[in-house]
Amino acid sequence: MAQARQGHTAAAAATIAPVVKFERELAAKNHGDAWAPTELAGALFAQALADREHRASLLAEAAALMNGLAPQLRPLHDVRMWRSFISEAQRKG
Repeated sequence: MAQARQGHTAAAAATIAPVVKFERELAAKNHGDAWAPTELAGALFAQALADREHRASLLAEAAALMNGLAPQLRPLHDVRMWRSFISEAQRKG
């Protein structure tokens, strides 16, 4: 996220791509880890900062993951923080 915010989008994209791949693979095999969608959503948010072309779809996917979290997780600080980051980025376009 820091690389993207500093304007180093190519470096940011190269840094986050393997993380997103890893998190997607974990999510595909997930059988009960309630935090896995949050981890993937965070990675997608970081990727959205580096990939302007796919920003809207990445943010929409991240938001959908956060919206699908178990009700027990929604009031937690980290979840609220990620939801805020994602929704703010969606508003800014």
